[in-house]
Amino acid sequence: FNKSLKIYKLLKEKNIGQVHIHQFPCVLSVWCACAIAQIPYVTYLHSGTDAIYNWYEYNYTIYKQFFREFFNNAEKIVAISKGAKNSNKNYYNIPEEKYIILNNSINLELFKPTKQIEKIKKFMIISRMSKEKVKSIKNAIDFFIKYSEKNPKDNYILDIYGDGSEKDEVRKYVEEQNTNGYEINMLNSTNEVKQVMDEHDVVMAVGRCVLEAIAMHRIAIISGNAGDEPLKYIV
Repeated sequence: FNKSLKIYKLLKEKNIGQVHIHQFPCVLSVWCACAIAQIPYVTYLHSGTDAIYNWYEYNYTIYKQFFREFFNNAEKIVAISKGAKNSNKNYYNIPEEKYIILNNSINLELFKPTKQIEKIKKFMIISRMSKEKVKSIKNAIDFFIKYSEKNPKDNYILDIYGDGSEKDEVRKYVEEQNTNGYEINMLNSTNEVKQVMDEHDVVMAVGRCVLEAIAMHRIAIISGNAGDEPLKYIV
C-alpha cells in the first residue's frame, strides 16, 4: 500500500502519461497506482514459460486474480519472443491484438571478448537475488562445487554478482558449504556485465545473461528455474 501511494503521488506530480512495467514483483504496487490514477500502462514479458506464472500464483495467491486483470487491462503487452507471447496469451486468454513482439537481442559490438579462455578457473553467477531466482542460484552453486570436487587441485573461484531480498539466504547457503579447495565470493550487483564476463571463464545464469555469455565466447551454463536440476547431469 505504501509503495502504491508513493508511486501514485509521483505519477501525479510528474504528470505521467504512460507507464512501462517490466518485472512482475512490482505489479501489485505499480498497477494499483496506475489504476487509481487512471494512467495507461504497457507491460513486458521477459520469460516464455508458464512456470513463472505458476510460481507467483502458488507463492502469492493474490497474483491469481491480479495477473489476469493486469494483462487484460494493459494497453499493450511487449514480448521478447513468439513463444513468450503464446505462453501468456494461452494462459490468461488475452486477445491477439494486445501483443507486440520485440525479439530479445544482444549488441554484438558491445558484447565481444577482449580475452580468450586459456584454462577454466573462474566461474560466475549473475542474478537478481529474489525468491523466484534462489533455486536457480543454488543449482549453479551446487554445480560449481561438484565440478570443483572432481578437480580439487585446481582451486577454482566462483564470484556471485547480485543483490535483492534473498541475498542473506544465498549467503547462508554458501556459508554452509565446505569450501576446501575452492573459493566462493559474494559480490554486489553490477551494470558492467560485459567487463565482468570478460574476467571469467564460465557463466552460469538464465535468460539474457546466457545469450550475453555466448556472445562473449564464454562457456555458458543455464542454471534452471523452480525445481529444475539440469546441472547434475553434466558435471
